[in-house]
Amino acid sequence: MKTIQAGDIVAPGGRINIASIHSKAEINTNAAFENNNEKTIQPGKMGDIHISGKSLIDVSGSETGSIYIRGGNLEIHDSKINSQTMNDHYSGSIKISVENILFSEGASINVNTFGKGNSGNLYMNALNSIIFEGDNNEAQSSGINMNSFGLGNGGTIFIEAENLFIRKGGTVINGSFAYGNSGNIHIYATESIRIEGIGDFFNGSVISTVSYLYGNSGKISLEAPNISLKNGGVISSTTVGSGRAGDINIRTPGTLSLTGVGISGSASYIMAMSFPIIQELVCGDAGTIEIDAGNLILLDGAAISTDSINRDIYQSGMSGDINILVDNETKISGINP
Repeated sequence: MKTIQAGDIVAPGGRINIASIHSKAEINTNAAFENNNEKTIQPGKMGDIHISGKSLIDVSGSETGSIYIRGGNLEIHDSKINSQTMNDHYSGSIKISVENILFSEGASINVNTFGKGNSGNLYMNALNSIIFEGDNNEAQSSGINMNSFGLGNGGTIFIEAENLFIRKGGTVINGSFAYGNSGNIHIYATESIRIEGIGDFFNGSVISTVSYLYGNSGKISLEAPNISLKNGGVISSTTVGSGRAGDINIRTPGTLSLTGVGISGSASYIMAMSFPIIQELVCGDAGTIEIDAGNLILLDGAAISTDSINRDIYQSGMSGDINILVDNETKISGINP
């Protein structure tokens, strides 16, 4: 087992390789990640990796490098993995291929661009489960933050696992805060995707793309045999500036369910929204929601909506379309108590 506790591994513009195996061996990380969709992990033969105590793995700088992590079970608690580009250079990618992944106590991956250079992509692959849960005592959520704060575009988040759990305030967010576009979020699970509950500081469990100024927010696509949003779980694409909100595409041959109310009183929902907050800007249009499911269940005031909200002197854009195809049963019942 490889353990990093209250320590830093920093290589500005370089490359960080972290691998753990049970026996003495040599790992060719170039070959291991040559094909992003290839399953390179052999169960039981890889060692565990634990990162905790506000540790930092960082390749940020004027020329941002790449991070590769390969092993058995990867657990990260109250620590950060950073890849941030500060000028015109493109940042490298982060690629994680393990058996199980757990991010807790505000642990996060942060991939950002602050200049003209585009940020890199994030590839996260687990043979079994990926879990983002909880926040730390600074109200920071566990999960993924990928953002554009300059002219460069944000990268794409690719997540693949047997099961994905985003709970107790866990987040997967791709945002644009300036001129660059935010990237897309693509999630594929062979069994289930579950987004559940509220964190200790009332942070919601969220998969989201957002545009705050001029850039467009990215698309969200989810595919799994079953997908559930429970007790305030949220999937959203939002624009509050002049950029357009991204589309949301959800496919499940089983059941898509939105149920329960979080401790803050919020219901579960899927939303594409145009919501202006800057007087000088005409807000961009909301995105389109496409759902293809075997069964659809909406309970306890849960909602699927695409909204254009015009407030006082602010100008919103057009709302998007909602297209829902359900092969079997649709159940809509109850209100938010």
